[in-house]
Amino acid sequence: MRSSYLSGAESDFLAYVYFIRNPLDMPRNSNATSKKSNPVLVIKAEDLPITNPPIPKKKKVKNFVNNADMLKEINLSKTKMRANPKLLPSECITRTLAMMFLQMVDRYGNRRNWSQYTYLDEFKGAAIGNLCAKWHCFDETKYDNPFAYYTQLIERSFKGQIVKEKKISLVRDALLIDMGKTPSYDAQIRHEQKVVAAKGANE
Repeated sequence: MRSSYLSGAESDFLAYVYFIRNPLDMPRNSNATSKKSNPVLVIKAEDLPITNPPIPKKKKVKNFVNNADMLKEINLSKTKMRANPKLLPSECITRTLAMMFLQMVDRYGNRRNWSQYTYLDEFKGAAIGNLCAKWHCFDETKYDNPFAYYTQLIERSFKGQIVKEKKISLVRDALLIDMGKTPSYDAQIRHEQKVVAAKGANE
């Protein structure tokens, strides 16, 4: 029986390849009466033993940042901070914890809702600075999920940076208009919307 997921030509080709590799299973033409004559090969897709393709097993994806490992690094960093009270919190972060922060920010910035922003590097930089300044605020004695806590810090940093970039873009557009130059596309759209709204109010 021909497979449903293969076309006729594909099935015949697979049959040809199978019988080339397995000549003992190759069917012979029953019309060949002479023993000396070479029998004509009859290769059909129906002669090919069809087996269902194996379904690959899904591998368990290991989180790129583990809560247990992160808690361990947080404890080491806080131990260093308690032993050196003159140091800033950012100076007490272990190398491993810093690498975890970088991975978290990079992964978060690659999400669909952020990856298209032109200020993505500024977003990431602000998030890294926020993590370095507030990482020690996590209370490991009450909570055991630092990944969620730091993800919230990253999200707030990204959203806060959007507000700052919008304010900067408004100032820049105002300066461009005063200089008689073309502002950004968003400023042009806002101007057109104001013109349309003013015409609608006058009518």
